[in-house]
Amino acid sequence: QDDIPSLHQVKKIVAELTGVEHVMHNMCIDSCVGFTGPFVDLIHCPKCRKSHYDETRLQETGGRVKVPVKQFPTLPIGLQLQALYRDPDSTASMHWLDEHTQEIFEQLECSHGVKDVWNDFCDGTDNLGAVSEGKIKEGDPILMMSVNGAQLYKYKSLDCWIAIWVILNHSPNTCYKKKYVLPACIIPGPNKP
Repeated sequence: QDDIPSLHQVKKIVAELTGVEHVMHNMCIDSCVGFTGPFVDLIHCPKCRKSHYDETRLQETGGRVKVPVKQFPTLPIGLQLQALYRDPDSTASMHWLDEHTQEIFEQLECSHGVKDVWNDFCDGTDNLGAVSEGKIKEGDPILMMSVNGAQLYKYKSLDCWIAIWVILNHSPNTCYKKKYVLPACIIPGPNKP
Protein backbone atom coordinates (compact mmCIF):
# COMPACT_ATOMS: atom_id res chain seq x y z
CA GLN A 1 0.00 0.00 0.00
CA ASP A 2 2.97 2.35 0.51
CA ASP A 3 3.65 2.08 -3.24
CA ILE A 4 0.41 3.89 -4.18
CA PRO A 5 1.15 7.63 -4.53
CA SER A 6 -1.13 10.20 -2.93
CA LEU A 7 -3.14 12.65 -5.06
CA HIS A 8 -0.56 15.34 -4.26
CA GLN A 9 2.28 13.05 -5.40
CA VAL A 10 0.42 12.16 -8.63
CA LYS A 11 -0.13 15.87 -9.41
CA LYS A 12 3.57 16.50 -8.80
CA ILE A 13 4.60 13.61 -11.08
CA VAL A 14 2.26 14.77 -13.88
CA ALA A 15 3.59 18.32 -13.60
CA GLU A 16 7.18 17.07 -13.78
CA LEU A 17 6.48 14.87 -16.82
CA THR A 18 4.38 17.34 -18.81
CA GLY A 19 5.37 20.75 -17.50
CA VAL A 20 1.63 21.49 -17.11
CA GLU A 21 0.43 22.72 -13.72
CA HIS A 22 -2.85 24.28 -12.69
CA VAL A 23 -3.10 27.77 -11.23
CA MET A 24 -5.69 28.53 -8.54
CA HIS A 25 -7.62 31.83 -8.58
CA ASN A 26 -9.86 33.28 -5.90
CA MET A 27 -13.53 33.83 -6.73
CA CYS A 28 -16.80 35.02 -5.21
CA ILE A 29 -18.64 32.37 -3.21
CA ASP A 30 -21.68 32.92 -5.47
CA SER A 31 -19.59 32.73 -8.69
CA CYS A 32 -20.20 36.41 -9.52
CA VAL A 33 -16.56 37.27 -10.32
CA GLY A 34 -13.06 35.92 -10.16
CA PHE A 35 -10.83 38.02 -7.95
CA THR A 36 -8.28 38.46 -10.74
CA GLY A 37 -7.10 41.41 -12.80
CA PRO A 38 -8.88 44.59 -11.64
CA PHE A 39 -10.66 42.66 -8.86
CA VAL A 40 -7.56 41.05 -7.30
CA ASP A 41 -7.33 43.47 -4.34
CA LEU A 42 -11.06 43.74 -3.58
CA ILE A 43 -12.23 42.62 -0.15
CA HIS A 44 -15.87 42.17 -1.24
CA CYS A 45 -17.51 41.05 -4.46
CA PRO A 46 -18.46 44.11 -6.55
CA LYS A 47 -21.78 42.47 -7.50
CA CYS A 48 -23.18 40.73 -4.40
CA ARG A 49 -20.92 42.39 -1.77
CA LYS A 50 -20.03 39.02 -0.16
CA SER A 51 -16.56 38.66 1.31
CA HIS A 52 -13.56 37.62 -0.76
CA TYR A 53 -12.03 36.03 2.36
CA ASP A 54 -13.18 33.78 5.21
CA GLU A 55 -14.48 36.36 7.72
CA THR A 56 -13.90 34.10 10.75
CA ARG A 57 -10.25 33.51 9.84
CA LEU A 58 -9.75 37.23 9.19
CA GLN A 59 -11.15 38.09 12.63
CA GLU A 60 -9.15 35.35 14.41
CA THR A 61 -5.89 36.60 12.92
CA GLY A 62 -6.58 40.32 13.08
CA GLY A 63 -6.72 40.48 9.26
CA ARG A 64 -3.24 38.95 8.80
CA VAL A 65 -4.34 35.62 7.28
CA LYS A 66 -6.52 35.90 4.19
CA VAL A 67 -8.11 32.58 3.23
CA PRO A 68 -10.27 32.82 0.08
CA VAL A 69 -13.84 31.56 0.46
CA LYS A 70 -13.73 29.88 -2.96
CA GLN A 71 -11.24 29.18 -5.75
CA PHE A 72 -11.19 27.87 -9.31
CA PRO A 73 -8.36 26.24 -11.28
CA THR A 74 -7.02 27.23 -14.70
CA LEU A 75 -4.57 25.31 -16.83
CA PRO A 76 -2.29 27.75 -18.70
CA ILE A 77 -2.56 27.13 -22.45
CA GLY A 78 1.09 27.93 -23.21
CA LEU A 79 2.37 24.96 -21.24
CA GLN A 80 -0.19 22.65 -22.83
CA LEU A 81 0.79 23.79 -26.33
CA GLN A 82 4.46 23.21 -25.50
CA ALA A 83 3.59 19.68 -24.40
CA LEU A 84 1.79 19.05 -27.71
CA TYR A 85 4.77 20.34 -29.69
CA ARG A 86 6.92 17.66 -28.06
CA ASP A 87 5.03 15.06 -30.11
CA PRO A 88 6.25 14.94 -33.77
CA ASP A 89 2.82 13.88 -35.12
CA SER A 90 1.10 16.72 -33.30
CA THR A 91 3.71 19.21 -34.52
CA ALA A 92 3.21 18.09 -38.13
CA SER A 93 -0.58 18.28 -37.75
CA MET A 94 -0.31 21.90 -36.47
CA HIS A 95 0.82 23.03 -39.97
CA TRP A 96 -2.50 22.13 -41.60
CA LEU A 97 -4.03 25.61 -41.15
CA ASP A 98 -0.99 27.42 -42.60
CA GLU A 99 -0.92 25.11 -45.63
CA HIS A 100 -4.70 25.25 -46.20
CA THR A 101 -4.81 29.04 -45.84
CA GLN A 102 -2.05 29.37 -48.44
CA GLU A 103 -4.03 27.10 -50.80
CA ILE A 104 -7.10 29.32 -50.33
CA PHE A 105 -5.12 32.46 -51.22
CA GLU A 106 -3.83 30.70 -54.35
CA GLN A 107 -7.38 29.64 -55.32
CA LEU A 108 -8.68 33.18 -54.78
CA GLU A 109 -5.88 34.62 -56.90
CA CYS A 110 -6.61 32.20 -59.77
CA SER A 111 -10.38 32.83 -59.59
CA HIS A 112 -10.14 36.63 -59.22
CA GLY A 113 -11.30 36.56 -55.60
CA VAL A 114 -14.28 34.24 -56.10
CA LYS A 115 -14.59 31.05 -54.05
CA ASP A 116 -17.54 28.72 -54.62
CA VAL A 117 -17.36 26.66 -51.42
CA TRP A 118 -16.57 27.90 -47.92
CA ASN A 119 -15.84 24.91 -45.71
CA ASP A 120 -14.52 25.95 -42.34
CA PHE A 121 -13.09 28.69 -40.14
CA CYS A 122 -9.99 28.93 -42.34
CA ASP A 123 -12.11 29.83 -45.39
CA GLY A 124 -13.77 32.72 -43.57
CA THR A 125 -12.99 36.40 -43.77
CA ASP A 126 -11.87 36.56 -40.12
CA ASN A 127 -8.98 34.17 -40.76
CA LEU A 128 -8.11 35.37 -44.26
CA GLY A 129 -8.26 39.05 -43.27
CA ALA A 130 -6.10 38.52 -40.18
CA VAL A 131 -3.51 36.61 -42.23
CA SER A 132 -3.53 39.30 -44.96
CA GLU A 133 -3.03 42.05 -42.36
CA GLY A 134 -0.18 40.13 -40.69
CA LYS A 135 -2.12 39.67 -37.42
CA ILE A 136 -1.81 35.90 -37.85
CA LYS A 137 1.61 34.67 -38.90
CA GLU A 138 2.80 31.26 -40.03
CA GLY A 139 3.04 28.91 -37.05
CA ASP A 140 0.81 30.99 -34.75
CA PRO A 141 -1.53 28.80 -32.71
CA ILE A 142 -5.18 29.67 -33.40
CA LEU A 143 -7.48 28.84 -30.50
CA MET A 144 -11.21 28.78 -29.90
CA MET A 145 -12.56 28.76 -26.35
CA SER A 146 -15.82 27.04 -25.55
CA VAL A 147 -17.61 27.27 -22.18
CA ASN A 148 -20.55 25.16 -21.08
CA GLY A 149 -22.34 24.27 -17.87
CA ALA A 150 -22.24 20.76 -16.47
CA GLN A 151 -24.77 19.24 -14.10
CA LEU A 152 -22.79 16.76 -12.06
CA TYR A 153 -25.69 15.54 -9.94
CA LYS A 154 -29.12 14.46 -11.18
CA TYR A 155 -31.24 16.61 -8.84
CA LYS A 156 -29.14 19.77 -8.69
CA SER A 157 -28.95 22.74 -11.00
CA LEU A 158 -25.73 23.54 -12.85
CA ASP A 159 -22.84 22.63 -10.58
CA CYS A 160 -19.92 23.91 -12.60
CA TRP A 161 -18.84 25.52 -15.85
CA ILE A 162 -16.10 23.92 -17.91
CA ALA A 163 -14.02 25.85 -20.44
CA ILE A 164 -11.97 24.16 -23.14
CA TRP A 165 -9.55 25.27 -25.84
CA VAL A 166 -9.89 23.87 -29.37
CA ILE A 167 -6.75 24.20 -31.50
CA LEU A 168 -7.93 25.29 -34.95
CA ASN A 169 -4.51 24.73 -36.56
CA HIS A 170 -5.44 21.07 -37.01
CA SER A 171 -7.75 19.95 -39.81
CA PRO A 172 -11.50 19.93 -39.07
CA ASN A 173 -11.29 16.11 -38.93
CA THR A 174 -8.66 16.31 -36.21
CA CYS A 175 -9.13 19.47 -34.12
CA TYR A 176 -12.07 18.09 -32.10
CA LYS A 177 -10.31 14.87 -31.11
CA LYS A 178 -9.68 14.44 -27.40
CA LYS A 179 -5.94 14.88 -27.77
CA TYR A 180 -6.36 18.40 -29.17
CA VAL A 181 -9.24 19.65 -27.00
CA LEU A 182 -7.47 21.11 -23.98
CA PRO A 183 -8.89 22.07 -20.58
CA ALA A 184 -8.88 25.80 -19.79
CA CYS A 185 -10.65 26.08 -16.44
CA ILE A 186 -13.37 24.68 -14.21
CA ILE A 187 -15.59 27.21 -12.47
CA PRO A 188 -17.72 25.86 -9.62
CA GLY A 189 -21.35 27.02 -9.19
CA PRO A 190 -23.85 27.67 -7.80
CA ASN A 191 -24.40 30.42 -10.40
CA LYS A 192 -23.24 31.10 -13.94
CA PRO A 193 -19.87 32.84 -14.07
